[in-house]
Amino acid sequence: DGTLLANSSGDSIVTTNTGNEAISELTVSNSMIIQEDYQCRSTVGASQQTDSDMFTFNFTSPPTPMISVNPVDPPDLYVTQTINITCQVTTLTRFQSGLRIVWYQDGSMLSTNGNVQISIVNLDDTTTESTLTFGDLVLSNTGAYHCVAQVLSVLNSEEGMSSTTNIQVVQIPAPQFNSIQLVTTPPIYVNDTFTLQCQFSTVHNIKPQIVINWYRDGTLLANSGGESIVTTNTGNIGTSELTVSNSMIIQEDYQCRSTVGASQQTVSDTYTFNFTSPSTLQFVSIQLVTPLPVYVSDTFTLQCQFSTVHNIKSQQMCINWYRDGTLLANSSGDSIVTTNTGNEAISELTVSNSM
Repeated sequence: DGTLLANSSGDSIVTTNTGNEAISELTVSNSMIIQEDYQCRSTVGASQQTDSDMFTFNFTSPPTPMISVNPVDPPDLYVTQTINITCQVTTLTRFQSGLRIVWYQDGSMLSTNGNVQISIVNLDDTTTESTLTFGDLVLSNTGAYHCVAQVLSVLNSEEGMSSTTNIQVVQIPAPQFNSIQLVTTPPIYVNDTFTLQCQFSTVHNIKPQIVINWYRDGTLLANSGGESIVTTNTGNIGTSELTVSNSMIIQEDYQCRSTVGASQQTVSDTYTFNFTSPSTLQFVSIQLVTPLPVYVSDTFTLQCQFSTVHNIKSQQMCINWYRDGTLLANSSGDSIVTTNTGNEAISELTVSNSM
């Protein structure tokens, strides 16, 4: 372009003379100019200068990077999920080191920040991959995403732009009620221990666990001396078991309620629990156990026995004695001893000095 060149960091000139010919080579490195005009001028001794023809040099622009982005499927995602979007760029090997890949959300440039991480790796000599990672999605991550690639090492290189992939982030839906059931085999009598099981499910691949609370007749239950609650989460299923001990209420309504994260609450069906009424006590016998004869003023003992088909826990059979329709009690003249063994009760009445 009319400027005299010399050996420098960017230009190298080597001239050789052979016979009546001279050849000069100019080597240019790292030029950023797209079009340049070159010319050489020659003299011999005190001769006049001779100019060469003009050589106009045009750089070939690097090919536009080939670029693709993976679509997010399905585009509807839930708060707290983690996803990756990848962008693959293919260019010539010698331009790979000068490649820049930029991500955009709704037209705004993204950078590593908050729950968004950007990484880049060379897969091979010509392919570079950039990954956009979302940890714990939030509602503001909703948008249209694309990536742009450009070879920065070459002036005015063309940008490559990917297609757009869309993300729609929504709140976690309320859990789905699956079942509430009795897992203890009937019959169950008053004061027995029994277990109810309640199950809910939610969408897959979310971090918050299913929370399940138990209610009896509308009152929230907690782990206590009479109730034990164990809740487990496996995959997208939450299961809670309520074990009740020593309940004396004949009929109780049980219900469980569930949430996931900030979701709305889901209420289960109501399970109405009815204890099995104890079988009617069966009279076995009443008899005199004192050998005959028994005379006036003698002491004698009567024995009365009942049984039931079920051993009622912590509940003993009560046997009362009557004489001529009058209820008897332990007194100076009467002694009553009742024992319960398994499903049987035996009561002995000892009468002293009866006239």
